[in-house]
Amino acid sequence: MMALLLALALVQDGEVIVLKNARILTVSGPEAKGFLVVANGKIKEIVDEAPAGAKVVDLGGKIIIPGLIDAGCTLGVAGPTNEESEEVAPQVRIVDALDPRSPDLARARQNGVTAAFVAPGNRGVIGGVASVIKTAGPSRAAMIVREDAAMKAAIGPGPSLGNFSPRGSPATFFARRPTTRMGVAWEFRKAFFDARRYGEQHDRQDPGKELLLQALAGKLPVRIASSRVTDLETAMNAAEELGLTICFEEAQEAHKRADLLAKKKIPVLLRPSMLGVPPFIGGEPVEARLDAFVLLSRAGVKTALLSTGDQLLSSVAFAVRHGAAPADALRAVTLTPAEILGIADRMGSLEKGKDADLVVLSGEPQEVTTRVEKVMIGGRWVFGDKE
Repeated sequence: MMALLLALALVQDGEVIVLKNARILTVSGPEAKGFLVVANGKIKEIVDEAPAGAKVVDLGGKIIIPGLIDAGCTLGVAGPTNEESEEVAPQVRIVDALDPRSPDLARARQNGVTAAFVAPGNRGVIGGVASVIKTAGPSRAAMIVREDAAMKAAIGPGPSLGNFSPRGSPATFFARRPTTRMGVAWEFRKAFFDARRYGEQHDRQDPGKELLLQALAGKLPVRIASSRVTDLETAMNAAEELGLTICFEEAQEAHKRADLLAKKKIPVLLRPSMLGVPPFIGGEPVEARLDAFVLLSRAGVKTALLSTGDQLLSSVAFAVRHGAAPADALRAVTLTPAEILGIADRMGSLEKGKDADLVVLSGEPQEVTTRVEKVMIGGRWVFGDKE
């Protein structure tokens, strides 16, 4: 009876795809068994019987997980990702450089990434507006999930790296500011001070400052790339002064202030360090911990995992290798980044009504031998479909 009712409900939904004979890791709840029904680009149900007339795909005991979300990358961006002409460039938008035909996006799909937070690089104090995209879609516009997802900023050595003449020769007027950590912190604050003053004017025609005003009003989150604990603390102080809603990217030393991050409810998008020695960020050693994800999570910090290359599942395996529960590590590349990015109503877990973005794996997500076998985005197979 349930199958009949579901079949009637799906009559208007076009092609119906049913995935059977698979373990379904929903992420938002316990592992499910049964038939996963996809119609009209959405997950309709997980049922005990396949609805009549559906196209049934037998997955042969494989594992289905939600599509992976790379929450900090430059996938699909044509050309450089840093606007080098000025240190504060809130008006530039990464989506203007999106190339839907980029081979980066094809590789990402093959590795199970179905959505990504695409942002300007870390060379600018304020680098511009980041977007959330899907890695495939029927059109460029259809790939864009959130065009104005966050304002990208950087506090640390990145924005000042190389902004001075080498070998001690005198600086010229071609040198771009800032040249020190002090200068980076001041340029960050000054940008928002100037925007606040601009907001008091009657004749307002500056797109960049309008975006900064949105951030000051709490309508646009600010994503800050920082690695060392001193830079994290500087960023937290500035954000509190200005009333900004922030989250941290990279954050290799965030475990040192996990208690404060948890208290302030600041999410962290952690770039794991897989090196046996302290890595260098911007020419400086960073005291990374192999178990940083576990330390942050135990302290109550909402923590997502970023990729260390083009293999986001490697971050899952690495986290589990260093103490994370497999379910927690998988959540950190699916539902947790979706929550941080404000897209959890559409993706991040396998639930009724969410986008049919999913990945079929040959084995457990945390196993290094596991392969991505199929990828579906919006109810369409984009990788591995042999049917």
